[in-house]
Amino acid sequence: MTDKNESPIVGRVCKHAYLSYNKANRDNDLLVAKITNVHEDGSRTHKLAQIENFKRDFYIVKKKHQGFKDKRDYIETNKCDKFSSNESRLALNISKILFGRPDRNAQLYDLKNNPYVFGCQETVPVVYKERYYKKYPDYQPQEAFGVAAYDVETYILEDGGVGPVNMASTTHGSHAFWAGIRSYFPIEDQKDDNIILRKLNECAAKHLADYMKLHNVEKIDWNLVNTPGQVVYENIQYWHRCGMDFIVSWNANFDMERNQEALMNEGYDLAATYSDPSIPQVYQDYFYFPGRQFKTKVDGSQSPLEPQERFPVVQAPANWQWFDGMSFYAIKRAPGGKKESYSLQNTAIAEGVEGKLYIPEADHLQAGSAEWHKFMVKNYPYEYVMYNIRDNWVIEDLNRKTNDYSLSLPSLVTSSELKSYQSQPSMISDKLSFIALEHGYVWGTVGRKKEDVWKEIKPDLRDWIALLHAELNEDKGKAIYAGLPSWRSRGRGDTDDIDVTGAYPHITVSLNVSNKTTKVEVCEVEGLDRIEFRRLGVNYASSPIANAVTLCNTIYGMPQLTEINSFYEESVVPFIKEAKADLKKAA
Repeated sequence: MTDKNESPIVGRVCKHAYLSYNKANRDNDLLVAKITNVHEDGSRTHKLAQIENFKRDFYIVKKKHQGFKDKRDYIETNKCDKFSSNESRLALNISKILFGRPDRNAQLYDLKNNPYVFGCQETVPVVYKERYYKKYPDYQPQEAFGVAAYDVETYILEDGGVGPVNMASTTHGSHAFWAGIRSYFPIEDQKDDNIILRKLNECAAKHLADYMKLHNVEKIDWNLVNTPGQVVYENIQYWHRCGMDFIVSWNANFDMERNQEALMNEGYDLAATYSDPSIPQVYQDYFYFPGRQFKTKVDGSQSPLEPQERFPVVQAPANWQWFDGMSFYAIKRAPGGKKESYSLQNTAIAEGVEGKLYIPEADHLQAGSAEWHKFMVKNYPYEYVMYNIRDNWVIEDLNRKTNDYSLSLPSLVTSSELKSYQSQPSMISDKLSFIALEHGYVWGTVGRKKEDVWKEIKPDLRDWIALLHAELNEDKGKAIYAGLPSWRSRGRGDTDDIDVTGAYPHITVSLNVSNKTTKVEVCEVEGLDRIEFRRLGVNYASSPIANAVTLCNTIYGMPQLTEINSFYEESVVPFIKEAKADLKKAA
């Protein structure tokens, strides 16, 4: 997709990038990037750039400096030789430089464990996007992204389970696209598509007219098809045509899985469906990341994450990327405390925007329940279509109110990949790699995890407990006396355990502790068990001066102050008195 505009280009913005690997030739890859051109007259044009075998830099430590064995976080640039390679041949080229011969079976994750490999931790899309931040600093960080909303509806089975897709819709600004299966509508209406279309327009005029007038939605593009797979396929093809930057769904894992299921059941090629039509077949690709499923603690135990904590993403070589609006809304606001509900309706109420479409004829059922959905599909099929479209407009209104998806998310992700948003360490690493390069250092790499040979002698991260003052926890107390709302019970909740590894990078900044500044690391003090050794470290790190006595007691075996005081009173004072008495007698 390329728009034409005669006005000169004054800036460019890389909205996102994706790397596809050639299915027929393992040495080739294709970088696909959504580029927005900013013109002098303030207008915008867009194109989907395709760069085959994009070269990225990597660094190998010079032979004369290869005297260390441990992995380093970074190293001076002048101690390395700089090379370049496309991603598909990166492992081959690294193995050739390290060992003198190319290894076709070399695995990049294994090579990244080598202590002499630097500068290739960041993915190619990250490297490419960063170029735009450097070259167009006045445009890249502040460009608003185009946002479309997408919602899928399914039949509800008799047992309350999820059935096949019956409709899906996409909206953005003044445009609305809907596709649904003919057999969803009453049998008497299925004999003529015009009957269904007429009733859809009549129902839209009744329930959606005010919103359509407010946002200049002249008409809804109705599309009748025969199967669930066609419903999904038509919507995705519309995404390719409309060229929006982000597709946003609420609780998107549901929609992403229903899409995938509907397409696969009917034999659609996921890569071909989700890839832009301009992408060569050998480079067509599809990536569904369901988000983090569990939080892993230091003792190895796992606890499942709630849906709003996962941030699922679908990526492909296309103009758009698809993610969960609910997850971003929740994660962005997590420091303010967990909300009681992250449903679309409750979020709309909290943000002061118009919510979902519920009709009074179904008020006898709990809104949004499985029974409510079954009742609507059976008795009010046309109104249920309006409900489906209205859900998208709620998402769009939330973005208009908060700018979460058009501005906040891009400014937080910056040059990192969208799927990295739920991983703060990954985004920090991406940013620090470029900062290090500006200051004459090359960022290190992280390969396949190996057993830590120093594990047995390092202080472990078990048995830490963080206690918060009660007033710092969420107040869940209830009013005790009528008319005295401030007199509440002392119920508190939502106290979380602390992630000790989360001290990075703050501990590095506050104490100047890093691999670069640490020459010797104390692993054991004779006579101290692991808890006493940990207490020693905490006391020393917090304040060596304030904790001087405790540190001397622990490290050097100095007596306690009470013992010193008793010794002084019981031994020193009598000795001084006796000495003074002897002096008087001698005089």
